[in-house]
This record gives sequence, structure tokens and C-alpha cells, in this order.
Amino acid sequence: MLRRIKLVPPTLILLAFFGILTTKIANAQVPYSYGISAKAGYVNFVEGGVAYKQSNKDQWKSVLKDTQLADGDQLETGITGRVELLLNPGSYMRLAQRSKLTIHQTDFEDMRFGLIAGTMIIEASNLEQQRLMIEIATPESSIKFKKNGLYRIDVASEGKSTVTVLRGKAIVGSNALTVKKGQKALISRAGNASPQYQIAKIAKDEVDSFDAWSKQRAELLALANQRLSRRLVSSFSQRPSYGMFGVWVYNSLYGCYTYLPFGWGFSSPYGISYRNRCYPIDWYRNYNDYNVFSNTGGGWNSGSSIGSGGYKADFPSTSTYSSPTTGDRGSYGGGTPSPSTSSSGSSGSTGGRGGRVQ
Repeated sequence: MLRRIKLVPPTLILLAFFGILTTKIANAQVPYSYGISAKAGYVNFVEGGVAYKQSNKDQWKSVLKDTQLADGDQLETGITGRVELLLNPGSYMRLAQRSKLTIHQTDFEDMRFGLIAGTMIIEASNLEQQRLMIEIATPESSIKFKKNGLYRIDVASEGKSTVTVLRGKAIVGSNALTVKKGQKALISRAGNASPQYQIAKIAKDEVDSFDAWSKQRAELLALANQRLSRRLVSSFSQRPSYGMFGVWVYNSLYGCYTYLPFGWGFSSPYGISYRNRCYPIDWYRNYNDYNVFSNTGGGWNSGSSIGSGGYKADFPSTSTYSSPTTGDRGSYGGGTPSPSTSSSGSSGSTGGRGGRVQ
């Protein structure tokens, strides 16, 4: 039996968007993202058994897509669980099976988390441009990321951790040990003794199923950007940038948020280009008036405070990723994923209705 589906006119979606934006401006909030909280820790994808416990409660609950984690919350993935969290616009955190995470601080200006056990991958963008930092505490040490890049952290149960820098640069420990691209830091600590560090090169065969899954997610998110409607993308060109380099935008076809960069070409740390981008009304003015990040100089030019700037990321002339042939072109606002895409980006199973994951 066929059902008649009533579609929401794109005009109403855009009106809802401008209403949200107007509310944020009235409340003097910087709209880092549209339609979701302007904080890190938003659950963009979940599969398998994943649970979390709020800081002021004792009960563990299943993590659902669209959950906003708060400061002090704890999150655990089960033997089949994996989850993707949004950080600052353009950056993602992904957790593998059997991982334990504590949320310390979700403000973009001071993003701090604790990886107690398991494995995470951080796909970091726009840190240098906006002088942001991501800090991860492990039982053995702490790791700070101030550079755009691709990072992996593994915490074993016997008091050992590994920080792998696929791209970018990591600062490890109180002595600010630098771990460069292509290197990994082996961290060990016995009891109350000071942690010991050992730098080694990354072997070419150091890739597992979690690495492959993380890259697949990155590819799908780039496709979600590519499938945003032209009307939606152009609507952002009629608004100010508010000093940002891009925003999170929801794609109902893929059932997740994707990144819409402002200005010139943008590539993820995986080297995947985001085809859709827009130019807010103040972009070119701010490009001339404020600090601009320079690829050649490796940092910010001297000058006044940070503006929207002009990030010149590598942008390949062609893309090897094709868009889906079914479904709509995505839209701003709510919605559920199309059944035709459930195998490549739906929320997946949540592992039950409550209780701690096994």
C-alpha cells in the first residue's frame, strides 16, 4: 500500500533556520552551529551498545543519536559499540569498541576529555585558524592538539598508552614532548612514578578495522556535504560569518550533521574535499581586515584579533567520491535518514533501552 508523504516546503525550512538564527543573535550567542548546541559532545552517529551516565545521576542510559553530552558525563562503548561525536565545526571524535570516555569540558575554547580505556580517533580541523585546542587525559599522561590533523589514542589496561600522529602534531605530557607527523609516542607509567615516553615511527601496516571505519565515516560526511541543496548553501551566503570558518548543517538524507565550510576550498585531514562551501557577506571584508592563516608561514600573521579569515586548505581539482543516486538533496533542520542509506550512515542499534553496556 502506497502512502502519500507530505513534504515540507524548502521555504518553511529556511524560515525556521532564520528564526533560530534570530533567536541566537537576540540572546547574544555566537552561532557556532545551527540547530544544535554550540558545544562539543553532540552524538552524530552511534551503533551497537553505547551507554552514558550524566554527572548528577547514577543510572546508565543508552546513547541515542542526537544526544548532547555535558560536562561531567561518562560514556562507554560495548563489544559492538562505536560512536562519533562532534567537536568544534569541522572536527570529529570517534570511539571504538570497549572504550571509556569522561567529558570534562565541552566549550569550544577549552575542549577537554578523558580517555580511561579503549581507542579514539580525532579528525581535527580549524584548530589553528581559531586558536582552539583539544586536550585528552589518559591514566598515564595528557595530550594536547593545537594543530589540524588526524590523531589516534590507544589506552591499554596495563598502564600503557599510545599516541599516533597520522597528520599534524601532538604535545604530550608536562614536559611538552612533541610528536610529529608519522610518529607515535609510547607512554608507560608504573604506580606513582613519572611517566616514561618513547618515540617511534609509524609502520605502514598499522591499520585496523577501526581506522578503516573512521575513514569511511569521513568519506560519508563529505558526501553529505556534497548533497546539501543549493538553496540551503546559498542561504548562508546572505548571513554574516560571526568570525567562524564554517557551521554544522543537518542532511536528512544521511541522518547526520555535516560541515559546511566558509570561503575557499576545504579538505578534511583525510584529504577528502568538501565540494559545497559558501561565502558569508562579510567574508572578503574580514579576509582583508583580520588575521589570515597562511599555509606558507605555518601560523597566524601578526595583527588584530581573530576574524573570519581565509583558510587556504588543500583542495584537489577532482574528487574520487560520487554522490548517491537516490534520495533528496538534504535540508536544514530535523528529519530521519532515508531507508536506502541505512547501511552507510544511519544511527544503527542503540544496544537496548537502558543500563550499562556489557
